[in-house]
Amino acid sequence: MPVRFEFHDKTAKDKPDGWEFSEKIMPAKGSKWILFTDATIPTNGAFETFRGNFGRMEATKENLDQIYRVLALHQGQ
Repeated sequence: MPVRFEFHDKTAKDKPDGWEFSEKIMPAKGSKWILFTDATIPTNGAFETFRGNFGRMEATKENLDQIYRVLALHQGQ
């Protein structure tokens, strides 16, 4: 799934003083993530996650279990 990383949450806040891009803020290559998107159609060939970091969770067993619990609670609504 092609994802666009833009390093802002679209709240129009300025970046913090001294902030610079580095590889350490990117997800590790080969890591697995749960992505939340606003739209099911890519924009300019990629999906945008919901409000930056709020739109992704590492796909750990605990996070997956949490998502499955929420889905089960709201099934059929």
